[in-house]
Amino acid sequence: RRGQRANRAAMALAPADLWPVYLSPKIPPDRTLALTSLLREQRPQQFRLAEAEEDGALFVLPTFEVEEVMQLSRRFRVIGLPFAERLAADAGALAKVPKFPIYDLIIPAGAGSILCSGLEKREKLRCQNLVRWMGGRLSEALAPDVGTLVTTRVSLLPDSKYQAALQRRLPTVRLSYLEAMWTAKREVDIKPHLLPPLCGLGICCGGLQGASFERHKAMAAEAGAVVQPLDRAEVVIVKDVFAPMYVDAQRIGILAAPPVWLERCCELRCCLPVEGELDVQNPRSLQLKKGGPLPMPGAKAECGSPPSA
Repeated sequence: RRGQRANRAAMALAPADLWPVYLSPKIPPDRTLALTSLLREQRPQQFRLAEAEEDGALFVLPTFEVEEVMQLSRRFRVIGLPFAERLAADAGALAKVPKFPIYDLIIPAGAGSILCSGLEKREKLRCQNLVRWMGGRLSEALAPDVGTLVTTRVSLLPDSKYQAALQRRLPTVRLSYLEAMWTAKREVDIKPHLLPPLCGLGICCGGLQGASFERHKAMAAEAGAVVQPLDRAEVVIVKDVFAPMYVDAQRIGILAAPPVWLERCCELRCCLPVEGELDVQNPRSLQLKKGGPLPMPGAKAECGSPPSA
């Protein structure tokens, strides 16, 4: 809605007769000549070529550089050469612009708005610029129309934008997705840019031993986690509630999860909440549910051995 209001405001500022179009001298001569001919032949009732810079004009640039675009945007509606060429072929292209400046309509119209969250200041500005330049719509919150979340890491906080996006099955990507589209100047495959399932999450596998420890530690690292000691971790992997490290985690307020949680996250390629069957289990409770016998004191249980008395 905000993008539509901005576009309507921009259109309202247009001249009553024709939109002035100023072609930057940086545009190659052959493309300047071709665009001039197209606008004069196909859109004489919509645009006029400006001989000099006019406030409010459509200022056509062959490439976008941040500082130049920001400076020119104070006086003009800056557009890219590909979009100017699109205007000559499509009379309705201007009405599809959510907000100026725009280089071209690269992000699909049906992709929904894009939310840039959890980014450093410079990265967030880059994210916002790329979305606008490629004709996309920005959102400041996880509104119903959001179609993609751009962020740097996963989160297990229940009220996080990552978990909300996960519940809505929205793709969560790295900034590299927008950078790849900007470089290619077209849509690209989103899969290589999806956020790894445990990206940036601090995980301690100290509650495991031997081959299980090594296997799950490698699994976590491959999934983008940061392997940490207990006191720096966000999640500690333990076999069951009788593991000494489970008690330590509870004492200092660190989330504990079983190996199956780690495995399931890697399998489904997302950071699942630690709940239900993916929460740390009590072997005795499991035995009662199954109707099986409880392990004798000192005997080895299938789901992990309780500490000796």
